[in-house]
Amino acid sequence: YDASKTITLAGPIKELKYTNPHCLVWLEVDGKKWECVLAPPFRMENRGIPDGLMKPGMPVTVVGYASTAHEGEMRAERITLEGKSVELR
Repeated sequence: YDASKTITLAGPIKELKYTNPHCLVWLEVDGKKWECVLAPPFRMENRGIPDGLMKPGMPVTVVGYASTAHEGEMRAERITLEGKSVELR
């Protein structure tokens, strides 16, 4: 991941997986599908995002670093949903 530059993606969740080793959400932003690698489920729960809170269609904003190895992938450092911003690392 390119930790020298953050990117911000905002849009509705198209798909999600709340599983180990990391939770994942997919967003479509400007016609491009992005896979956002979030934190592990235990950390998501500890930070106030339990399984079932996020749903397809829910608008979110994700800030993180683009992958240098996989086009359309990013590692999320922060997610904002329902007016609440949560640090993931």
